[in-house]
Amino acid sequence: MTIRISNLSDSITKEDILLLLRKYGGIANLRLIPDRYSVEDLTIVYAEFMDAKKGALALVELNGIEVNGDKIVVKEVENA
Repeated sequence: MTIRISNLSDSITKEDILLLLRKYGGIANLRLIPDRYSVEDLTIVYAEFMDAKKGALALVELNGIEVNGDKIVVKEVENA
């Protein structure tokens, strides 16, 4: 299962994302998409979980939580 995380704070880092996802187990693939104007700011993250159930749990638990001052949006990626 792959999830898409968006509405990220300008101050969020790769380490922040890894800490956020760590409790959900193994990630098969993590793609960090930078802002097109600033390669330092992340705009979207795609995380593919080895275990679909843990990916589904991450989707439910993380969607709408506040991270670094912004409420993140987490959605399932269809046909990933």
